[in-house]
Amino acid sequence: MWLLVVRGEVKVARAASQVGVGRSRIIRVRQVAHDGALAVSEPGWPGESAWDVEWAQAHAEIERFGEVVKGLVITF
Repeated sequence: MWLLVVRGEVKVARAASQVGVGRSRIIRVRQVAHDGALAVSEPGWPGESAWDVEWAQAHAEIERFGEVVKGLVITF
């Protein structure tokens, strides 16, 4: 039943009456499932924000550019 609600195949009111809970409970479960799916699809480690991943990538790129500049200075 829960997957049918999350996928939108069953109306919230019908699911609530079949399971025996209020509509707000069904809506909350659907929201938690949606948020969890989005969190899993983000890059990085669990608990690591997309901003942290982007910052780490930018920092690594700056380090690579620094090495290139050092190489250019040494050749002159």
